Amino acid sequence: MQGGVHKYQIVDGNQFAMYQESENGESVAQVLTANHPKDHSLSSWKWDYPVGAGDYAALYPKAWFDYRWDKFPAHVVLEQFFSRSSRQLQRRTSYPIAVYRWHAENPTKKRVTVSVLLSWENMLGWFRTNSRDLSGGINDGNFNRQSSETLGAAGTMKGVLFDRNHIGTVQEAWDGQWTIAALESPGVEVTYQTTFAPGSDGKEVWDAFSKDGRLSNSKDAWTSTGEKLAGAIAVRFTLEPGEKRVIPMVIAWDHPVVQFGAGRKWNRRYTDFYGTSGTNSWAIARDGLKNASAWSDAIDAWQSPYINDESKPLWYRGMLFNETYVLADGGSFWGRPVGSDPKLPAVYSFMECYDYPYYETLDVRFYGSMPLIKFWPDIEKKRDAGVCRHRSP
Repeated sequence: MQGGVHKYQIVDGNQFAMYQESENGESVAQVLTANHPKDHSLSSWKWDYPVGAGDYAALYPKAWFDYRWDKFPAHVVLEQFFSRSSRQLQRRTSYPIAVYRWHAENPTKKRVTVSVLLSWENMLGWFRTNSRDLSGGINDGNFNRQSSETLGAAGTMKGVLFDRNHIGTVQEAWDGQWTIAALESPGVEVTYQTTFAPGSDGKEVWDAFSKDGRLSNSKDAWTSTGEKLAGAIAVRFTLEPGEKRVIPMVIAWDHPVVQFGAGRKWNRRYTDFYGTSGTNSWAIARDGLKNASAWSDAIDAWQSPYINDESKPLWYRGMLFNETYVLADGGSFWGRPVGSDPKLPAVYSFMECYDYPYYETLDVRFYGSMPLIKFWPDIEKKRDAGVCRHRSP
């Protein structure tokens, strides 16, 4: 979120939770983390998912959580990915969006109702400092609003947009928008809690969700004056015996500006497609929901020739993709200076490391050169056209 800085801190209000109820049976609601807040916030929520009740797997840019808890009658697997994809879809690799596809199956002989909750804190103003945690952030002028949009045959997009009082278009690296959203369609219900205080006990969220998997559809909202704000959505559906469903959810953000240490400001690559106003997180989320399945299939098709090559050991096939994490997690940057000619090629560069935040030092350029040359050759060829040796904030 901030060029050159990695924040090592859990945000307790940013969570998934699940509700399940078997026909004529008991219901269960559980936050899906084997953890709990240390400051006793959100104390009404059911924390501490059992350690070992599931499996994790990764094949970058995808990862999966397979939830296997004996209290959940339905079998649910979470597939998650950023909009990374093959070289044919290079444009989409810049999109600031995380896609979550919930694969749910009912292996029982009774109907099972499943609901997935996504809660999120309004983090605008939080990425202002160089510290390794979120200290120094501000919570002034932030507000949440519920939004919905009909997307034709795809259904109705519903979600919560996290915003703040902007003076004109976004000018600072810490400013912008966030959106969490899902699709309501026949048999799939989306409910919401527009605003709640994540520092409180969170009863207005958990009492409703743990009762039947729905939220109260509260549009209550206020503008922050120093306090933290959060919002939540829940996606509820019922599975017949043997039925399977795939339910998409997204988190999108629009922070268009990156500022380096000398004060120079750059726009991120995705602004070539969504604009630089910093108010387009809903549009980004919309594209993610509409294309979640197609993007997932494109990633699978790209990886398939390599992961199905049985002449190579399994560990090698996995590492071929999992070691490409440096393309995103290495503090990389892709964009062009604010106000520059949009016809100029965007610059892609790596950072030395989070302890030495310099971009495009020659001894690290080779770190990700092989995957760039193979899958994104146009990006690699343009690196020489505009090398940016700038210190981050």
